[in-house]
Amino acid sequence: MHINTDTPDTGATPSPEQRIVFIDCEFTDLADPKLLSIGLVADDGRELYVELTGDLHLASASAFVLDTVAPQFGLVPHQETSLIDIGKRVGDWLLAFGETSVSVCYDYHADMDLLEHTLRSVGLWTRLSPVLKPTHVGYLIGESDVEKAMDASWRASFAANGIDRHHALADARALRAGYVSMHGGGPSTHLGRFDGEGIAVTAEPRIEEMTPAQVAWFDGGGVTSLQRFNDAKAEDGLDAPDGTPVLFLDIDDVLCLSDPFGGFDAIDAIRSKHPRPELVFRHLFHLPAVDVLKSVHEKLECWVRYVITSTWRQHLTRSQFSEIMRRSGLGFVADNLERKGRWSTVVWPERTRLNEIAEWLQRHGKGEPFVVVDDTFSGQALATARQYADGPFHRRIVLCDENVGLLPEHVTLIVEALRRR
Repeated sequence: MHINTDTPDTGATPSPEQRIVFIDCEFTDLADPKLLSIGLVADDGRELYVELTGDLHLASASAFVLDTVAPQFGLVPHQETSLIDIGKRVGDWLLAFGETSVSVCYDYHADMDLLEHTLRSVGLWTRLSPVLKPTHVGYLIGESDVEKAMDASWRASFAANGIDRHHALADARALRAGYVSMHGGGPSTHLGRFDGEGIAVTAEPRIEEMTPAQVAWFDGGGVTSLQRFNDAKAEDGLDAPDGTPVLFLDIDDVLCLSDPFGGFDAIDAIRSKHPRPELVFRHLFHLPAVDVLKSVHEKLECWVRYVITSTWRQHLTRSQFSEIMRRSGLGFVADNLERKGRWSTVVWPERTRLNEIAEWLQRHGKGEPFVVVDDTFSGQALATARQYADGPFHRRIVLCDENVGLLPEHVTLIVEALRRR
């Protein structure tokens, strides 16, 4: 069903090879989400909105949902229906795109999970899944131009339909507006999971020097457009003494297992956009993994500094990252985080994590011991580098298994690397 509104078109340009659909779902509770409504907005302006009818489905809803989401139900008329009918209507709407690949853009993992569950309930997931390409666009969060575009979209939705933020259709429209403000309507990059080097097939990783073009890009200021140094003047503490060992730290599948909360929950929480931030901070990190890192820190008598390699660094300033660490039981990481622009590796276009760490060492290293703590998913290039017995990364890379994180047996490996000159 196409809902005509007075919402201004945001300018997305459809592609004959790939279409873009923006999705938002409202659901009962973060801990155990059950679908309440779905909003879908296509790049050509087509829209679908459906919501569950009656109040019975709100029995397990959180206080936030009851106070903020539920009062907006019924504002888009004649869209209330049953759960089965929602699946059929969503499926028919998506099938109308034919065999064209459809990039489904979402900013919270539950949106895609609920879409899949809804389509499975009516037997359409198998038919649609080959053409639906899940595309996480949570990286839009916090960008000033994006937020301005989304705010304008919410105001337009309120003027047109009386719906506002936390209404699935209004939020899907806003996500489209935010995406277009950054990308201008072209196809988005499929980021895969939050932390990693993506899912695209790449050439076998190798250790290499910076090319002249990359050096020119670096010296020309390209770095500052990709990594945030805006809070450098507001930092506390002093630089670590020369010779202090460096621990290059990944987050996902090292400390955070995304069960039940992950990186985007942390971003929302630190920006006061999550309804239960303290719950996020309390359960963000896997406690056994936290204990392992604490053990490393204590065995080194606190003589270690941390540099962040995780893709969390692309969404947070240093002060925001430090605050997340402090509120989640990792205050010692915040206290010993490298200063200013050195607190994280730089995001390089089309470069592996290995390259980014090598670049950091080339620019900031002074021959001190170091170790890289990562995981098998995002550290694919690192796995190759540690095989070279004469290479600089030999016996300095510790890779955790996915969904497992740091284990007690990693302590000795990490400590020995940080004590080895």
